[in-house]
Amino acid sequence: MNVGFDREIFLLQKYGGVSKYFSSIAQHFISSQEFGINPVFTFTRSDNEYLRKLGNFQAQRKQIRAKGGLSTGLTLGPIRSITQTWSGGLNRIKKMDLLHATYYRPTFLERSVATKLAITIHDFIPEHLGWTGIRNPHIGKKSLANKSDLIICVSKNTANELSKFYGIDDARVKVIPHGVDNFIHHDEFSGLKKFDRPSVLYVGHRFGYKNFDILPQAIKEVRNFTPDVQLVLAGPQLEISEIRKLNEIVGEKNWKCFTFLSDKELSILYAQSHVHCVTSKMEGFGMTTLESLAMGTPVIANDIEIFREVLADSGIYYSDNTADSLASIIQATLESKKYEEIRKSGIERAQQFTWERSALAHAEAYKELLG
Repeated sequence: MNVGFDREIFLLQKYGGVSKYFSSIAQHFISSQEFGINPVFTFTRSDNEYLRKLGNFQAQRKQIRAKGGLSTGLTLGPIRSITQTWSGGLNRIKKMDLLHATYYRPTFLERSVATKLAITIHDFIPEHLGWTGIRNPHIGKKSLANKSDLIICVSKNTANELSKFYGIDDARVKVIPHGVDNFIHHDEFSGLKKFDRPSVLYVGHRFGYKNFDILPQAIKEVRNFTPDVQLVLAGPQLEISEIRKLNEIVGEKNWKCFTFLSDKELSILYAQSHVHCVTSKMEGFGMTTLESLAMGTPVIANDIEIFREVLADSGIYYSDNTADSLASIIQATLESKKYEEIRKSGIERAQQFTWERSALAHAEAYKELLG
């Protein structure tokens, strides 16, 4: 069965959760014929690091990116299809059984080569935040969902919101969770030790609904009881204003930031940290939580439905969304006599989510659709 994957997310992301997801399931399709799926990419150019491990992709050409005003208009409609085809090149393929859109706006040429259409919906954050029109990074999602023959949701929470926001809850909808592969028992990670100082890790973007600002305040309070605790950041480069704020709240020598990390480097950082804090007010899945558990690091998360779904009893939750609450949970976890039990519970939970299992569920959904 030929299943096509379009270019959109692989032109938008060099690294990122969505492109990692598609690359991971495609890798399993390529490595084993038992899945019965032949992944076909509709393009020949991409700078995505996950994808380049799967095949010989050329460097992508420059494309127009939305920056407001005229540039946003140029990322819509026929002009966008032309510029994306220029940027990603064109794999001149014959008809495919199914096109699985990697985001929400495959080009006309990509849509025309497949008899069936699948889409993965990751979250409804723009809908929650009231982002509409050209402010919506998911523009095209609702239209594509209505046209799709198969709709994959990454969590039950996302499937519930698909019904709430779009009124779609029919047989087309399948819930298939993400996976994780970086288990701590891999030989390349054996012998890794925790940082010398108690270390609280934060991964990803730090603005808006991510609710990051609560964490430095919590670390400041934890330092009253554990003076040597440090905050470890992995994500986008800090702005000058952020650096000043961290120095003021946490202390110049009590935080560090890592940017442009490879998967292996991030896995090492998970393993070296004592706890991983996830402060988001909303998520579609929260892939970093599983990655952290898989490397033996407990996760402290905001007590929202999606984290309960993914982490279950292996998560540690704070509930009233205050720095005081988060600080007390961090302090209790760092001092817990059951810390090793918490670590082992997390590893066991992560082992229930693998990319192989996710790939198998995708293959079954494709075959069910096509009979």
